[in-house]
Amino acid sequence: MVVLFIFMQKQCFCQETDSLNKKDKVKINAPVKMEVVKKGDSINVDKLSKQPIIVQRVYNINRKDFSDKHLDSAGIGDIIVVEVSNLDSLLKRSKTTGQKIRLFINGRKIENIEPISGAPQKDDSTLQYRLDRNLENNKIWTDILGAPPLLGAEFFVKEVKISVGLENEYASNTLSAKNNFEIIRIHKGWFWSCFFMTIIYLLTIILMAKKRGLLRDRGLDLTAININSNSSSNSYSLGRVQMAFWFTLTIISFFFIWLITDAYDIITPTILALIGISAGTSLSAVIIDNSKSTELLNQTIILQNEKNNLDAEILDLDNQIKVVPSPGNLSDIQFLKKSKEVRRNEIMPVLKKNIIVLTPQKSEGFFNDILMDVNGVSFHRLQMVVWTVVLGMIFLYSVWKSLSMPEFSATLLALQGLTAGTYLGFKFPEKQA
Repeated sequence: MVVLFIFMQKQCFCQETDSLNKKDKVKINAPVKMEVVKKGDSINVDKLSKQPIIVQRVYNINRKDFSDKHLDSAGIGDIIVVEVSNLDSLLKRSKTTGQKIRLFINGRKIENIEPISGAPQKDDSTLQYRLDRNLENNKIWTDILGAPPLLGAEFFVKEVKISVGLENEYASNTLSAKNNFEIIRIHKGWFWSCFFMTIIYLLTIILMAKKRGLLRDRGLDLTAININSNSSSNSYSLGRVQMAFWFTLTIISFFFIWLITDAYDIITPTILALIGISAGTSLSAVIIDNSKSTELLNQTIILQNEKNNLDAEILDLDNQIKVVPSPGNLSDIQFLKKSKEVRRNEIMPVLKKNIIVLTPQKSEGFFNDILMDVNGVSFHRLQMVVWTVVLGMIFLYSVWKSLSMPEFSATLLALQGLTAGTYLGFKFPEKQA
């Protein structure tokens, strides 16, 4: 019995000891368990931050129907939506580092474009950007949209790869290795509208030049000496042609730049200088021609009136001579008639020469007219034509490539002015000839 009692007490003691050990274990292990959970949470956050940030899709916010074939295209001024996987991580990194989330096109950061206020919203994986063109990103947009191929679909749109990323880091990856979006260079509707307007303008210039003398020498009004001048058959004026040339290039370039960039305040001092030089050249040429022609016209009018009076007096004297019986002073009348006929004969060649000089030259063809004067083809005219064409080609290339009106140096503008001045200088002896 004693042995049995001692054995039972030992068993109870062992059970109590095990029970106390278990409680101690729970108390000891509980904090450890909590710490493990916290570490686990930290590890999950790290894993989340290391997950790849990938652009899943890009679309135009105005294309709500995902079956729209223009869903993945947008132009300057439109809003695009960029769907990004693991966007929360990118937002946390942006907040931690103080870097803004920028839009990247073809791997290049587009300055001064930030996500639109209010996007992304809670539980949203998208960023919204307005495709704005400003001074900070003008050069990048020029590289993206400039120099459009003149033939093919890429004249209207350009395929690009759009992504996002922190401003001091590289762009994130995209779901597809290929380009994932199309930037609209020119909206086709606006392009064809401006194209037909330009064609109408050019046809109008050509017809007005041929039928109405728009680009031809006008000369003076010669009705006072009984000459009806028709300006539609006069020779083309180099000054007027140059003025129309620069004005036309400016209009076409303005439309082209506006269609792509949506900018209209694009006229530069160079444009004003070129238009001013061409307008001044044309105006000065007219003044030079008219200054000499006006003096000659006044002389011609005086001589024409004198001739008309002489004709009337000679006719009257001739009637007196024919009177029967003859007047007593017949010899005096005959002498007076003879003297007036001599004076009329002196006037006639001068009148004919003046009328020839005053009458505008008839056209001998466009290029002959602008390159030739009364002495034939003139080098100063050729020089002016060549430099105008060369600068015009540089002008168009600059507009096509950089999407902006060119800025010519003071030297080039001086060269254009010098050729115009040389042309005007030769107008004086040219007109006297």
